[in-house]
Amino acid sequence: MTCLKQITLKQGATLANSFSIQDGSTPITGIANQLKAQVRDSAGALLSTLVIAETATAGTYTMVSPDSTENWPLAGAYLDFKYTTTDGIIISSETLFIRMVREVTQ
Repeated sequence: MTCLKQITLKQGATLANSFSIQDGSTPITGIANQLKAQVRDSAGALLSTLVIAETATAGTYTMVSPDSTENWPLAGAYLDFKYTTTDGIIISSETLFIRMVREVTQ
């Protein structure tokens, strides 16, 4: 599996981030319920289904894992997004690699 982007997360830290969706320079709004994102380990086991919500800023969304990352593998994990249009067309994002590092302060 080839990943073009990577994020780093410490074990035990909350996976939370914001992202924006645009069509050219036009923000896309009102699609949080049509977005799905999951984190899986290298064997494909589900680690978390992320909660996605729209923010007050047009076209900006948040993603948060409701699950602890404390036991996510140091070998890393993979994340992607799936968007299903109202016409049933499925669009998948590129796969992101989550580089897990051990937390020092406990």
